Amino acid sequence: MLSEATDRLANKFVNSITPHEVTEFIKLKSHKTCKAGVKLAKAGDWQGAIDLWDEELRNNPNNDIAMYNLGIAYEYQRDYQRAREYYRDAMRISNKPLYNEAWVRIHDIIQQNEKLARQLKGRK
Repeated sequence: MLSEATDRLANKFVNSITPHEVTEFIKLKSHKTCKAGVKLAKAGDWQGAIDLWDEELRNNPNNDIAMYNLGIAYEYQRDYQRAREYYRDAMRISNKPLYNEAWVRIHDIIQQNEKLARQLKGRK
């Protein structure tokens, strides 16, 4: 029993300090193009989804949902700088808490990566 508790605690700790993928689906009202992009992303075709959301932004430059979705796509691809830009742009158009949470999350990841890079550089 103590061994199981120790294992659970160790796993929880490891998950809290290591990067890992978390899948979460959030329903937002959106245009058909955005919905089609979500279907592509769920199927693993992130580039196809990005292409559709980019197309949506060309047709509707103030589509905060397309911007948020692009942020998710680039975050998934670990292009954190680009993801942060899209989250920021979505926040400028709409004050949805979801957008702010995404921006804060990605900003923290960028800062952690920069800190790690400095630490590793200091070891050399």
